[in-house]
Amino acid sequence: MPALRANKQKDASVVAGEHVEKVRRGINTRVPEKIASLPKARKEKVIAVRHQLDANKYGINERLNVAIDRLIEDFITKRKQENEEKSTRRHQQK
Repeated sequence: MPALRANKQKDASVVAGEHVEKVRRGINTRVPEKIASLPKARKEKVIAVRHQLDANKYGINERLNVAIDRLIEDFITKRKQENEEKSTRRHQQK
């Protein structure tokens, strides 16, 4: 029985490997098609970012921090506006 289990596990890993390869092939064919359909300026930006990613020169952490900071600022600004609007409505109702 142990030999049969080993074969099943090997089969599962082979299947998983084949699936990963299939996904890679799909990405490698679809991504260039999507890039080709982008406007020229956008296409150039996407290609530049892909080259930076390939060279490990794209600062993802820094960019995420900037994006998170902007989201937090937007959230805080929105909350302040909502609170000011509620306060104004309360004063108008009195």
